[in-house]
Amino acid sequence: MNNGENEKKQYIRMMSEFRSIIKYITQMAVASLILPIVFYRDIIGVQETISIMNVANWQLKFSWISLLISIGCGIWYQDIATRKIIRGNNKGVRRFPQLFYGLTVIGFYLGIGVFTWGVLITKG
Repeated sequence: MNNGENEKKQYIRMMSEFRSIIKYITQMAVASLILPIVFYRDIIGVQETISIMNVANWQLKFSWISLLISIGCGIWYQDIATRKIIRGNNKGVRRFPQLFYGLTVIGFYLGIGVFTWGVLITKG
């Protein structure tokens, strides 16, 4: 096997691994969108007749926005990575997958972190 073919296989393996990581982060971000609703309804005791948006602090709203950005970038990254894997190289795709990978991870951690901060402020 020549060096070019070996690099191509390593590249495909790397993109596959990163794509599977982003898949899990995106799934956790989707699940995390429900966490604040459960928190406000079951822990804080906000009644079903009251909208969460009426009682939500800015941390909750920021958390949702961050998680939605994480989900969007994660889906976009998976699309780019899949096309790169199918092609077996980075030619023809002029987007920057590392940017979307980073935004997915940062959006997820930021969303969870700000939500946790909001919980500590609410309960404290």
